[in-house]
Amino acid sequence: MASTNGIKPLLIGQQSSLKKKYYPSYIEVNINPILFLHDYSIMSNKDFSQVLSAVITADADRDYLLELCKNEAIFHYVRQLAQSINKLSYSKLQHEQWTYYYDLGMTDGIWSGLVSKKMAQVNSMCYTYGRGKALIEQRQKYFQKQIEHNTHELDESRKQIPTSIDSDKLISIITAFIQQDQSNLRIELDRRRAMLKFDAKDHQLVE
Repeated sequence: MASTNGIKPLLIGQQSSLKKKYYPSYIEVNINPILFLHDYSIMSNKDFSQVLSAVITADADRDYLLELCKNEAIFHYVRQLAQSINKLSYSKLQHEQWTYYYDLGMTDGIWSGLVSKKMAQVNSMCYTYGRGKALIEQRQKYFQKQIEHNTHELDESRKQIPTSIDSDKLISIITAFIQQDQSNLRIELDRRRAMLKFDAKDHQLVE
C-alpha cells in the first residue's frame, strides 16, 4: 500500500471495526462526514496504539511515538493532542468545503435546486441539490468559530508538552498521522463537490 511521509491509511476492515465500536450508529452506507473521523479521546489505549501502528509506517516515527507512549501519562497526553489536531483539521476541511459551495454559488450561480419527484424519477436524477446561500454562510461562520476555538485548544495543549519531548517533532508526526487518517473524509468531501456540479447540470438540462 502506498504511503506518504511514512504514513498509510487504515485498511477498510480495520477502519470499519474501530468505527463500529466507537460510533455505534455507523454503517457502510452512512456518509455523514463526522462518521469518517475517529474520536481518539474515547479510544482505549490498545485501540489507539493499533491505529498508530497501522497508519504510521516510518519505523523511526512509529518507534518514537510508541516509546513515548510507554509512559501512561504521556500516552494520555499524546491521545488528547491527537484529538485536538483532529478536530482542528476537521473544522478547516469543513470550512473549506462550505467556502467552495459559496464560491461556486457566486461564480456559477449554483446554490440549490428542486424539481418534482416524478420528473426526477423519469430522468434518473436527484430531485434536489445544493444548499441555500443563507445556510452556506451560516455554516461558514460556524466552522470559522470552530477553527478559532480548536486553535486555542491546541495552543493550550501544546503548552503542556513536557520539556523532555521535542514538541515540533511530536506535532509534526501527529499532524501527518491525522492528515492520513482523514484521507477518506477528504475523498468524501471531494465526491460531494463533484456531485453538486453533476446534479446542478442535470437540473439545468430538464428545466
